[in-house]
Amino acid sequence: MSPSPLFARLSSPATTLDFLGIEIDTLQMEARLPSEKLAYLKELLAEWGHCTHVTLRDVEVLTGFLQFTSQVIPTAHAFLRGLYDFESEFTTPFSCWWLSKAACRDIAWWATFPMEWNGICFISLQHCILHVYTAVSGTKGLRGFFGANWFSVRCPHCHQTHHIQVKEMLAMVHAILCCPVISRLSGLAWNLTNVGIPVHYQVRCTSPGLT
Repeated sequence: MSPSPLFARLSSPATTLDFLGIEIDTLQMEARLPSEKLAYLKELLAEWGHCTHVTLRDVEVLTGFLQFTSQVIPTAHAFLRGLYDFESEFTTPFSCWWLSKAACRDIAWWATFPMEWNGICFISLQHCILHVYTAVSGTKGLRGFFGANWFSVRCPHCHQTHHIQVKEMLAMVHAILCCPVISRLSGLAWNLTNVGIPVHYQVRCTSPGLT
C-alpha cells in the first residue's frame, strides 16, 4: 500500500515551520523568508541591477515576488510604488521599455535593506496608540490634528508643484515639528488621505522612535 500524498507534508517536532512559503519561528515569534527564497531574492535583484530595458512580463515577475516578500519585510510595501507605476506604462505585453528612475530607486532599496530586515514579529506588545490625522489640498496647504492639537499651514511655494505624496510627507514632518514628542512614542498610527503611501497609512509603530 503506497503512502498517502499528505504523508510528505508531515514534519517532525521543530520550532520552525514553512507555511505557504513563509518560515514561522515559534521561539523568536517571527515570520520571515526562508534562506532559499532570500537567496533567490538576492540573485533576482542582482540581475535587475544590470537591466536597462525590460518587458511587461519581466516587471510582473519581479513585482509579484516582491509583493509576496513584502509580507515579512517591514516598510517594504512603500517601495513597490515606483515599480507599479512603471508597470502601468506598458501599452502592450510585448513592448520593451527603459527602466524609469522611480523603478530604479525602488530596486536599489530592495537590493540594500531586505537582507537585514528579513522578518516581522507576529505577536506585538500592547501600547497606547496615538492617532495622527493629516491631509493636503493641492497647492493650498497642509493640515492635521492629533489628540487636542492641530495645525494648518500653507504649502511651501517650492513644493507646490511636487507630487501629492511628497506633500503628504511634508504634513507628517510638520506634525512632528509641532509636537516633537510624536517621534518618541512607542505606539503611533498615521492616518493619511493618500493611500499611495501604504507604509504609513494606518500603520502602528510599536518600537521606540518613528520608523
